[in-house]
Amino acid sequence: MNIRDIAKKTGVSVATVSRFLDPQKKDLVRAETREKIDRIIRKYHYSPNRTAQALSRQINNTIGMVTPLSPDVVKSPYFEGLIAGIIEGIGPLAYDLKWIMIRNEDREYCNLHEILREHSVDGLIFLTWRLSTNLVDEVQHRTDVPAVLINDYSPSVRCSIVYCENRSGVKKICSHLTSKGYKRIGMLKGPEYISLDARERFSAFKSSGKKMGFRVRDPFLYECPRFEEEAGYQTMKLWVDKGNLPDAIFCANDGLAIGAIRALNESKIKVPKDIAIVGYDDSPRNETTNPPLTSVRQPLEAMGKAAVETLVKLVSKEAKGAIRLKFEPELIVRESA
Repeated sequence: MNIRDIAKKTGVSVATVSRFLDPQKKDLVRAETREKIDRIIRKYHYSPNRTAQALSRQINNTIGMVTPLSPDVVKSPYFEGLIAGIIEGIGPLAYDLKWIMIRNEDREYCNLHEILREHSVDGLIFLTWRLSTNLVDEVQHRTDVPAVLINDYSPSVRCSIVYCENRSGVKKICSHLTSKGYKRIGMLKGPEYISLDARERFSAFKSSGKKMGFRVRDPFLYECPRFEEEAGYQTMKLWVDKGNLPDAIFCANDGLAIGAIRALNESKIKVPKDIAIVGYDDSPRNETTNPPLTSVRQPLEAMGKAAVETLVKLVSKEAKGAIRLKFEPELIVRESA
Protein backbone atom coordinates (compact mmCIF):
# COMPACT_ATOMS: atom_id res chain seq x y z
CA MET A 1 0.00 0.00 0.00
CA ASN A 2 1.20 3.52 -0.84
CA ILE A 3 -0.10 7.00 -0.05
CA ARG A 4 -2.25 7.01 -3.20
CA ASP A 5 -4.06 3.90 -1.93
CA ILE A 6 -4.54 5.53 1.47
CA ALA A 7 -5.89 8.70 -0.17
CA LYS A 8 -8.34 6.68 -2.25
CA LYS A 9 -9.65 4.68 0.72
CA THR A 10 -10.08 7.76 2.92
CA GLY A 11 -11.51 9.97 0.19
CA VAL A 12 -8.89 12.71 0.53
CA SER A 13 -6.13 14.03 -1.69
CA VAL A 14 -2.63 12.58 -1.87
CA ALA A 15 -1.37 15.97 -0.66
CA THR A 16 -3.48 15.65 2.50
CA VAL A 17 -2.06 12.20 3.26
CA SER A 18 1.43 13.52 2.62
CA ARG A 19 0.82 16.38 5.09
CA PHE A 20 -0.46 13.87 7.67
CA LEU A 21 2.75 11.85 7.35
CA ASP A 22 4.93 14.93 7.78
CA PRO A 23 5.46 15.57 11.55
CA GLN A 24 5.93 19.29 10.85
CA LYS A 25 2.64 19.57 8.91
CA LYS A 26 0.41 16.96 10.54
CA ASP A 27 -1.45 19.56 12.62
CA LEU A 28 -2.55 21.31 9.40
CA VAL A 29 -4.84 18.34 8.69
CA ARG A 30 -8.29 18.50 10.32
CA ALA A 31 -8.77 16.23 13.33
CA GLU A 32 -11.55 14.14 11.76
CA THR A 33 -9.43 13.62 8.62
CA ARG A 34 -6.45 12.62 10.74
CA GLU A 35 -8.61 9.99 12.43
CA LYS A 36 -9.72 8.57 9.06
CA ILE A 37 -6.17 8.38 7.71
CA ASP A 38 -4.85 6.89 10.96
CA ARG A 39 -7.58 4.23 10.90
CA ILE A 40 -6.63 3.11 7.37
CA ILE A 41 -2.90 3.14 8.17
CA ARG A 42 -3.46 0.91 11.21
CA LYS A 43 -5.84 -1.42 9.36
CA TYR A 44 -3.38 -2.09 6.53
CA HIS A 45 -0.19 -1.82 8.67
CA TYR A 46 1.20 0.88 6.42
CA SER A 47 4.79 1.93 7.11
CA PRO A 48 6.05 5.04 5.30
CA ASN A 49 9.16 4.78 3.18
CA ARG A 50 11.30 7.14 5.22
CA THR A 51 14.15 7.11 2.72
CA ALA A 52 11.84 8.35 0.00
CA GLN A 53 10.40 10.95 2.35
CA ALA A 54 13.86 12.17 3.23
CA LEU A 55 14.84 12.48 -0.44
CA SER A 56 11.66 14.34 -1.33
CA ARG A 57 11.89 16.78 1.60
CA GLN A 58 15.69 16.86 1.87
CA ILE A 59 15.57 15.84 5.52
CA ASN A 60 16.42 12.55 7.21
CA ASN A 61 14.18 12.68 10.29
CA THR A 62 17.22 11.69 12.33
CA ILE A 63 18.94 13.44 15.20
CA GLY A 64 22.59 12.74 15.98
CA MET A 65 23.72 12.51 19.62
CA VAL A 66 27.48 13.12 19.85
CA THR A 67 29.51 11.69 22.76
CA PRO A 68 33.04 10.37 23.24
CA LEU A 69 33.60 6.64 22.78
CA SER A 70 34.10 6.02 26.49
CA PRO A 71 32.67 3.61 29.07
CA ASP A 72 32.09 6.64 31.32
CA VAL A 73 29.14 7.56 29.08
CA VAL A 74 27.21 4.41 30.04
CA LYS A 75 28.51 4.23 33.63
CA SER A 76 27.79 7.83 34.58
CA PRO A 77 24.45 8.76 36.21
CA TYR A 78 24.91 12.20 34.63
CA PHE A 79 24.84 10.83 31.07
CA GLU A 80 22.17 8.33 32.04
CA GLY A 81 19.82 11.17 33.03
CA LEU A 82 20.51 13.26 29.93
CA ILE A 83 20.13 10.33 27.53
CA ALA A 84 16.88 9.24 29.21
CA GLY A 85 15.53 12.76 28.65
CA ILE A 86 16.66 12.78 25.02
CA ILE A 87 14.94 9.45 24.36
CA GLU A 88 11.79 10.67 26.12
CA GLY A 89 11.82 13.81 23.99
CA ILE A 90 12.21 11.88 20.73
CA GLY A 91 9.61 9.24 21.63
CA PRO A 92 6.49 11.11 20.44
CA LEU A 93 8.22 12.54 17.37
CA ALA A 94 8.77 11.02 13.94
CA TYR A 95 12.53 11.20 14.42
CA ASP A 96 15.15 8.53 14.90
CA LEU A 97 18.14 8.90 17.21
CA LYS A 98 21.63 8.04 16.02
CA TRP A 99 24.36 7.76 18.63
CA ILE A 100 27.61 9.15 17.19
CA MET A 101 30.58 8.14 19.35
CA ILE A 102 33.95 9.75 18.64
CA ARG A 103 37.20 8.01 19.53
CA ASN A 104 39.83 9.95 21.47
CA GLU A 105 42.37 9.52 18.68
CA ASP A 106 39.90 10.89 16.10
CA ARG A 107 38.88 14.02 18.00
CA GLU A 108 41.34 16.39 16.35
CA TYR A 109 40.79 15.05 12.84
CA CYS A 110 37.05 14.44 12.44
CA ASN A 111 35.14 17.22 10.73
CA LEU A 112 31.54 18.26 10.37
CA HIS A 113 31.28 17.36 6.68
CA GLU A 114 32.30 13.75 7.38
CA ILE A 115 29.93 13.46 10.35
CA LEU A 116 26.94 14.71 8.33
CA ARG A 117 27.80 12.62 5.26
CA GLU A 118 28.45 9.40 7.16
CA HIS A 119 25.49 9.58 9.54
CA SER A 120 22.82 11.42 7.49
CA VAL A 121 21.40 13.46 10.36
CA ASP A 122 19.35 16.68 10.35
CA GLY A 123 20.97 18.12 13.46
CA LEU A 124 23.30 17.33 16.35
CA ILE A 125 23.11 17.27 20.14
CA PHE A 126 26.52 17.43 21.84
CA LEU A 127 26.62 15.93 25.34
CA THR A 128 30.31 16.65 25.96
CA TRP A 129 31.09 19.40 23.50
CA ARG A 130 34.34 20.34 25.25
CA LEU A 131 35.75 17.10 23.84
CA SER A 132 34.57 18.03 20.33
CA THR A 133 35.57 21.69 20.13
CA ASN A 134 36.70 21.44 16.51
CA LEU A 135 33.25 20.20 15.45
CA VAL A 136 31.48 22.83 17.55
CA ASP A 137 33.71 25.55 16.06
CA GLU A 138 32.57 24.43 12.60
CA VAL A 139 28.93 24.42 13.70
CA GLN A 140 29.25 27.97 15.00
CA HIS A 141 30.45 29.13 11.60
CA ARG A 142 27.66 27.36 9.69
CA THR A 143 24.07 28.50 10.05
CA ASP A 144 22.81 25.55 7.98
CA VAL A 145 23.65 22.90 10.60
CA PRO A 146 21.24 22.89 13.57
CA ALA A 147 23.01 21.95 16.80
CA VAL A 148 22.37 22.08 20.54
CA LEU A 149 25.01 21.84 23.27
CA ILE A 150 24.27 20.57 26.77
CA ASN A 151 26.00 22.20 29.76
CA ASP A 152 29.49 23.74 29.92
CA TYR A 153 27.89 27.11 29.30
CA SER A 154 30.04 29.98 28.08
CA PRO A 155 28.76 33.41 26.95
CA SER A 156 31.09 33.15 23.96
CA VAL A 157 29.25 30.11 22.53
CA ARG A 158 27.32 31.16 19.43
CA CYS A 159 25.04 28.14 18.99
CA SER A 160 22.07 26.90 20.99
CA ILE A 161 22.73 25.53 24.46
CA VAL A 162 20.75 23.95 27.31
CA TYR A 163 22.48 24.26 30.67
CA CYS A 164 22.08 24.25 34.43
CA GLU A 165 23.42 27.17 36.45
CA ASN A 166 26.46 26.08 38.48
CA ARG A 167 27.21 28.95 40.84
CA SER A 168 23.90 28.94 42.67
CA GLY A 169 24.18 25.15 43.14
CA VAL A 170 27.63 25.42 44.71
CA LYS A 171 26.51 28.36 46.83
CA LYS A 172 23.65 26.23 48.20
CA ILE A 173 26.08 23.46 49.12
CA CYS A 174 28.49 25.80 50.91
CA SER A 175 25.66 27.60 52.71
CA HIS A 176 24.30 24.24 53.91
CA LEU A 177 27.70 23.07 55.16
CA THR A 178 28.54 26.33 56.98
CA SER A 179 25.08 26.43 58.55
CA LYS A 180 25.92 23.07 60.15
CA GLY A 181 29.12 24.49 61.60
CA TYR A 182 31.72 23.10 59.17
CA LYS A 183 34.77 25.35 58.73
CA ARG A 184 37.39 22.96 57.32
CA ILE A 185 35.80 22.24 53.93
CA GLY A 186 37.64 20.52 51.09
CA MET A 187 36.84 19.56 47.52
CA LEU A 188 37.29 16.59 45.23
CA LYS A 189 37.59 18.39 41.89
CA GLY A 190 36.94 17.04 38.42
CA PRO A 191 39.38 17.43 35.50
CA GLU A 192 38.92 21.02 34.34
CA TYR A 193 40.31 20.43 30.83
CA ILE A 194 37.25 18.30 30.06
CA SER A 195 34.57 20.55 31.49
CA LEU A 196 33.85 24.24 31.91
CA ASP A 197 31.33 23.19 34.55
CA ALA A 198 34.14 21.66 36.62
CA ARG A 199 36.10 24.89 36.36
CA GLU A 200 33.09 27.01 37.30
CA ARG A 201 32.19 24.81 40.29
CA PHE A 202 35.71 25.17 41.68
CA SER A 203 35.62 28.93 41.09
CA ALA A 204 32.25 29.15 42.85
CA PHE A 205 33.60 27.05 45.72
CA LYS A 206 36.50 29.46 46.23
CA SER A 207 34.32 32.57 46.08
CA SER A 208 31.78 31.00 48.47
CA GLY A 209 34.61 30.32 50.91
CA LYS A 210 35.56 33.99 50.98
CA LYS A 211 31.97 35.11 51.50
CA MET A 212 31.00 32.45 54.05
CA GLY A 213 34.09 32.45 56.21
CA PHE A 214 35.92 29.23 55.37
CA ARG A 215 39.33 29.23 53.74
CA VAL A 216 39.95 27.11 50.63
CA ARG A 217 43.32 25.52 51.43
CA ASP A 218 45.51 23.60 48.97
CA PRO A 219 45.87 20.55 51.29
CA PHE A 220 42.08 20.23 51.16
CA LEU A 221 41.92 20.16 47.34
CA TYR A 222 42.39 16.99 45.29
CA GLU A 223 41.77 16.67 41.55
CA CYS A 224 40.42 13.39 40.14
CA PRO A 225 41.52 12.25 36.66
CA ARG A 226 37.96 11.38 35.57
CA PHE A 227 34.36 12.07 36.62
CA GLU A 228 33.53 8.54 37.74
CA GLU A 229 33.24 6.48 40.92
CA GLU A 230 36.53 4.61 40.68
CA ALA A 231 38.44 7.89 40.32
CA GLY A 232 36.74 9.26 43.43
CA TYR A 233 37.50 6.05 45.31
CA GLN A 234 41.20 5.97 44.40
CA THR A 235 41.71 9.68 45.03
CA MET A 236 39.97 9.49 48.41
CA LYS A 237 42.13 6.50 49.39
CA LEU A 238 45.23 8.54 48.56
CA TRP A 239 43.91 11.43 50.65
CA VAL A 240 43.20 9.12 53.61
CA ASP A 241 46.72 7.66 53.37
CA LYS A 242 48.27 11.13 53.39
CA GLY A 243 46.08 12.28 56.28
CA ASN A 244 45.07 15.87 57.08
CA LEU A 245 41.41 15.36 56.24
CA PRO A 246 38.87 18.20 56.41
CA ASP A 247 35.53 18.08 58.23
CA ALA A 248 33.47 18.18 55.02
CA ILE A 249 34.15 17.51 51.34
CA PHE A 250 32.27 18.86 48.33
CA CYS A 251 32.64 16.47 45.37
CA ALA A 252 32.34 17.81 41.82
CA ASN A 253 29.79 15.12 40.91
CA ASP A 254 27.96 12.16 42.44
CA GLY A 255 30.25 9.52 40.97
CA LEU A 256 33.23 11.04 42.79
CA ALA A 257 31.18 11.38 45.98
CA ILE A 258 30.01 7.75 45.92
CA GLY A 259 33.59 6.58 45.35
CA ALA A 260 34.81 8.79 48.20
CA ILE A 261 32.20 7.40 50.60
CA ARG A 262 33.23 3.84 49.69
CA ALA A 263 36.88 4.63 50.44
CA LEU A 264 35.99 6.29 53.74
CA ASN A 265 33.77 3.39 54.78
CA GLU A 266 36.61 0.94 54.08
CA SER A 267 38.92 3.05 56.24
CA LYS A 268 36.39 3.06 59.12
CA ILE A 269 35.93 6.82 58.77
CA LYS A 270 32.27 7.54 59.44
CA VAL A 271 30.14 9.74 57.18
CA PRO A 272 28.94 12.25 58.31
CA LYS A 273 30.16 11.88 61.91
CA ASP A 274 33.85 12.18 60.95
CA ILE A 275 33.52 13.76 57.50
CA ALA A 276 30.45 15.12 55.70
CA ILE A 277 30.21 14.40 51.96
CA VAL A 278 28.17 16.30 49.36
CA GLY A 279 27.83 15.42 45.66
CA TYR A 280 26.47 17.11 42.55
CA ASP A 281 23.84 16.00 39.97
CA ASP A 282 21.63 13.93 42.33
CA SER A 283 21.64 10.54 40.64
CA PRO A 284 19.06 7.83 41.56
CA ARG A 285 21.78 5.90 43.45
CA ASN A 286 22.09 8.64 46.04
CA GLU A 287 19.17 7.33 48.07
CA THR A 288 20.78 3.90 48.45
CA THR A 289 24.38 4.87 49.30
CA ASN A 290 25.56 4.31 52.87
CA PRO A 291 24.69 6.90 54.08
CA PRO A 292 22.28 8.42 51.51
CA LEU A 293 24.07 11.22 49.67
CA THR A 294 23.27 14.92 49.95
CA SER A 295 23.58 16.42 46.48
CA VAL A 296 22.60 19.23 44.14
CA ARG A 297 20.01 18.11 41.63
CA GLN A 298 20.36 19.07 38.00
CA PRO A 299 17.08 18.35 36.15
CA LEU A 300 18.96 16.17 33.66
CA GLU A 301 15.98 14.43 32.04
CA ALA A 302 14.18 17.74 31.56
CA MET A 303 17.36 19.18 30.04
CA GLY A 304 17.74 16.26 27.62
CA LYS A 305 14.12 16.62 26.56
CA ALA A 306 14.52 20.39 26.12
CA ALA A 307 17.58 19.81 23.93
CA VAL A 308 15.49 17.63 21.59
CA GLU A 309 12.63 20.14 21.47
CA THR A 310 15.05 22.97 20.73
CA LEU A 311 16.83 21.05 17.99
CA VAL A 312 13.57 20.05 16.28
CA LYS A 313 12.51 23.72 16.24
CA LEU A 314 15.81 24.61 14.59
CA VAL A 315 15.56 21.77 12.06
CA SER A 316 11.99 22.76 11.11
CA LYS A 317 13.01 26.44 11.03
CA GLU A 318 10.34 27.20 13.60
CA ALA A 319 13.15 28.95 15.50
CA LYS A 320 16.32 30.68 14.35
CA GLY A 321 19.55 31.83 15.93
CA ALA A 322 21.15 30.72 19.19
CA ILE A 323 18.66 29.62 21.83
CA ARG A 324 19.81 29.56 25.45
CA LEU A 325 17.77 27.62 28.00
CA LYS A 326 18.89 27.90 31.63
CA PHE A 327 17.76 25.48 34.35
CA GLU A 328 18.14 26.05 38.09
CA PRO A 329 19.69 23.48 40.47
CA GLU A 330 18.13 22.30 43.74
CA LEU A 331 19.85 21.14 46.93
CA ILE A 332 18.61 17.72 48.10
CA VAL A 333 19.58 17.13 51.74
CA ARG A 334 20.06 13.54 52.92
CA GLU A 335 22.16 11.91 55.64
CA SER A 336 25.74 12.35 54.33
CA ALA A 337 25.91 16.04 55.30
